[in-house]
Amino acid sequence: MVLEVDVQYLGSGVKDEELGRPRHPQLCMMCDSSSGMMLAADLTEAGEDSIVKLAENVIGFMEEHGAPTQIYV
Repeated sequence: MVLEVDVQYLGSGVKDEELGRPRHPQLCMMCDSSSGMMLAADLTEAGEDSIVKLAENVIGFMEEHGAPTQIYV
């Protein structure tokens, strides 16, 4: 299996009650390269590091399904 992973800004603000203003989260995505099936898509919380969240998703996938042959970033 070949994974594709990426982090992108969502493109619109999300109301954040705690901050009292909109925030612009990032979307951490992971998909199967051959089928195009989305395996994970998570929004970052305020103050959360998107790269750490993406790495956690990849590690969680590997613990459950084994290591992919390649990972495209």
